Amino acid sequence: INGQIVIDNSTAVKDANDSKLTVFPNPTVDFFQVSETPGLKGIELFNIVGNKVRSFETAPGKQYYVGDLNNGIYLVRLVSSTKKVLKTIRLSKR
Repeated sequence: INGQIVIDNSTAVKDANDSKLTVFPNPTVDFFQVSETPGLKGIELFNIVGNKVRSFETAPGKQYYVGDLNNGIYLVRLVSSTKKVLKTIRLSKR
């Protein structure tokens, strides 16, 4: 029997910058902002059942408008320039 066995001992390590990512104000009424983080490229907003409702390109100090969305809980996915999900944060829209 010929074959090859590959053993991968890699583990996930949380990036130190990930813990500094925050969304504010939370809860929000009309808009939210994200703390400035190098490497943050995009924001994807999902409703609680997982449907994408909005996407944003990021910029330092930018406000992201959500005033026209229904009240409820949304998931804010923060994405890097390499399309890696840096963090997902729950956002309450009132």
